[in-house]
Amino acid sequence: MLRRRLIAIAVGSAVFLGPAVPQQTVAEPVTRAVTQQVSTRAIPAAPIRVAVAPRTIIRVLPVNLKVPRNLRGYPMRKYFAFHYIWLKYHWGHIQFSCLNKLWTKESNWGIKIPRPSGPGGIPQALPATKMKRFGNMYKYRVQIVWGSWYIKNRYGNSCSAWRHWQRHNWY
Repeated sequence: MLRRRLIAIAVGSAVFLGPAVPQQTVAEPVTRAVTQQVSTRAIPAAPIRVAVAPRTIIRVLPVNLKVPRNLRGYPMRKYFAFHYIWLKYHWGHIQFSCLNKLWTKESNWGIKIPRPSGPGGIPQALPATKMKRFGNMYKYRVQIVWGSWYIKNRYGNSCSAWRHWQRHNWY
């Protein structure tokens, strides 16, 4: 009995999907790389079809991010912030270190918004109602998403925002 395992590969804007009709063949080395035969006897690989989606960007992001159970409050906020900026902006540990210093000085990672017309939340948005277009401004995830978006658009990265904060005591 012949069994095949198909491996999807994204190359540029083409995605190799699996077995296809014979007139849509692809070069033999690519076929061997995409289709792996699992059998007791050697059988040539079947041709594969190629679906082309122009200007399509394929990104692989972890959908189910496992969160340790012992994270509550501030550590959970920092955990979410690190993973968000890593996935969204490709900022690593150094950028997170600057972001952590910045938001620790600004709000100590507190999510409270005393009055919507004043500064509030983790990034200390002024006025805090700016965060409404990203969702419920009283949730820490919305505040982190808005704050990182603001830093990216205004300063380029969190270390630039931290340097600005050190010079002027605001960002």
